Amino acid sequence: MIHAADKFGVLIIFYATSLFVSCLICTYFSWKHQKKQCIKRSSLHFLLCTILGVLLFDASLLTFLGRVTAYQCRARYWAQITGYGLILASLIAKMKMNAVLVVSQTKVRNFSLWWRVLVPIIGSCCVQLGLLTLWTLFTNVRTLPALVSPKSSDFILVCSFGSFSHPIVITLLLFNGTILALAIAMAVYVYGVEAVTGETAFAPVIVASFLFVTVIMIPVLQSQHPSENSILLYATTIWILSVIVLGSIYVPKICSVYYKPVTVATANASMSAKSGGGGNTSRQTSRMNSEVAISSTPVQQQSLQRSDKVSSVKVQKLVC
Repeated sequence: MIHAADKFGVLIIFYATSLFVSCLICTYFSWKHQKKQCIKRSSLHFLLCTILGVLLFDASLLTFLGRVTAYQCRARYWAQITGYGLILASLIAKMKMNAVLVVSQTKVRNFSLWWRVLVPIIGSCCVQLGLLTLWTLFTNVRTLPALVSPKSSDFILVCSFGSFSHPIVITLLLFNGTILALAIAMAVYVYGVEAVTGETAFAPVIVASFLFVTVIMIPVLQSQHPSENSILLYATTIWILSVIVLGSIYVPKICSVYYKPVTVATANASMSAKSGGGGNTSRQTSRMNSEVAISSTPVQQQSLQRSDKVSSVKVQKLVC
């Protein structure tokens, strides 16, 4: 049992509050700039569904506070499993949209595109909620006292879900494992599509984070003796996973809206205005392009070389 007044409780409240505020900021940003390309490329539906999944993770953090009850145990796993499925289903729908538009180069109407995005999300959520309802009705969830360590007489109340061999539990685990496997397959299939859509590669980052938590962190948490430290590690894992999801998606978008770097064209125009001459313009343009090319990708370097040649030819014609 973790009280809200002790140091662990204050930290969990900080986790929950920071995630809630971050979700509000991301929702406001998405709605305000929904006409901008950075939001259109990702689809507002995908962004809002992802934020809703993070909010469910956020709500599950509050169930760690206070005396552990069977209702808290059910609410915690309802929120975490639903958020898990919602985030991954939204990501699969987003990658499917990229596969249709970029990889397959299929032309579809906006309504059909929205439908392609929403069907996987709605279908996955319906199956997830149905399985969780069956799990709630046909499994016995209760709290049991467990020793903090084998050599200690102190105990802590923990959630007990009975046997993992129950058919509903197995089906629920298999379904969520299938969602994760499908997300991994889609991330591999559309790998590199960000170079065409102009987005950052947030899909592989999110999928890798969920894979790490599922394969490594959950077994580690299950193998530990129940204690306040293990509960805090559990809550910290959820918070870090949520921060990675929101940060990998929204930090580049916010920077692209509020921070506009100097492009080669504007730099060339500025240098041309300051120099006021033809011969200096060519040399300054070449120098500016070479400086920018140091931090550019190979494709961008080729485009810089072409623009350098074009500007040199224009200057030579002007001089002649």
